[in-house]
Amino acid sequence: MAHPPSLRLRPPPLPAANPPVSPPPTPPAAARPWLRLTPLLVALVGLALAGVVLEIVLLHNLGRRPEAVAERADPAPAAPPAGPAVSPGPTPAPASPPPLPAGQAAPADPAARPPAAARAVPAAHLEALGGLTGVHLYQTHLNIGLLADAAESDVYTPAEAKKLLETVAGLMDAADKQLGDVPADSLGADDRKALEKARELTGLLRTQARELQAYWDDGGKEHADKFHKARAETWEGIKALLKIDE
Repeated sequence: MAHPPSLRLRPPPLPAANPPVSPPPTPPAAARPWLRLTPLLVALVGLALAGVVLEIVLLHNLGRRPEAVAERADPAPAAPPAGPAVSPGPTPAPASPPPLPAGQAAPADPAARPPAAARAVPAAHLEALGGLTGVHLYQTHLNIGLLADAAESDVYTPAEAKKLLETVAGLMDAADKQLGDVPADSLGADDRKALEKARELTGLLRTQARELQAYWDDGGKEHADKFHKARAETWEGIKALLKIDE
């Protein structure tokens, strides 16, 4: 079997060498505008740094302790030496009031006025006080008599009559307390005597109520007699005080 003839071994061809690459040309200054801005940026940065430094200095001066500022303040001037003691002059006497015109009376001294309790009560107030006191005495005397007759006629039960009598006695005591608060030195002699008589009649009215209640409790004749005796005396006193003619 025949073989093909052997081939002569030859190295593969080498690739062609790349041509040298030259760097791109440097653009002219006109084509690089940032180069013209560099001085301006440097100036701005310098101004910013100067502002920061100035602010730090100001903050440092403002933040100094007040003691340091006080130390730099000027010292207070020394007080002048004390002079010789001067004795005070005589106190001037109070000026006397100017003389009043002829015929004019001097005003009343407030300190010389009598106290409120000693002042006279106006006539209208006395009339009202006397009228209300007379009505109080007359009506209380009448109420006790009507209540005694109603209980005797069985109009009220003993419990109801007792409760009504307590009400009448309570109103009588309240009125008598108010009469006792009237200052006697503010009344004239006649009015003072009338007030004393009214309070005396109030005592007789209390006797009526007390003896009537005792009569209801035990029916004793002595209580009935004391009751009628007090009623007769009370009525005579009311007629004299109110000037009632029968």
